[in-house]
Amino acid sequence: MSDDLPIGDYTALSADNLGGSVRVNFALDQVPFLMPYLQLDNTWWLGSPSFVSWGTQINTLVGVSAYYPLHLEGLGTLRMGAGVGYGMMLHLAMADTTGTGAAMKSFVDQAVSATFELRLDLSNSPFSVLLTPRYLFSPEASGQVHQAGAQLGVAYSLSANN
Repeated sequence: MSDDLPIGDYTALSADNLGGSVRVNFALDQVPFLMPYLQLDNTWWLGSPSFVSWGTQINTLVGVSAYYPLHLEGLGTLRMGAGVGYGMMLHLAMADTTGTGAAMKSFVDQAVSATFELRLDLSNSPFSVLLTPRYLFSPEASGQVHQAGAQLGVAYSLSANN
């Protein structure tokens, strides 16, 4: 689950962006504290102004996270870290921007993300619990998109050593 709150100019389109995310992490045996990733997010605009019937934002990001592990006896390993990602942000909306009726609008922008990541890898289990506060930035021709948010979820590891 993810929740992003628009900041600045973007608040004219949405008060809150609630949605979900799928992320694939890749382990590097040579550098165990670094974890490259691919991520796909989809959020829906909530609290949109009256001229917007609905809106959604789809992010595709490629990035890397650096973790510091802290072993918790009997519970598992808490991994604390920071990440940075780069990709594309697609906006789709049904909106009446001219007063002549609602029409589909779409645009694509570059996106950069910065995250602080907490991941608890449970002992003797392929499951982890994740909390990731994040900041998304996207420069646009008419302004800038700024969003502060967080992701909360559960991960399943396909690796034998998590």
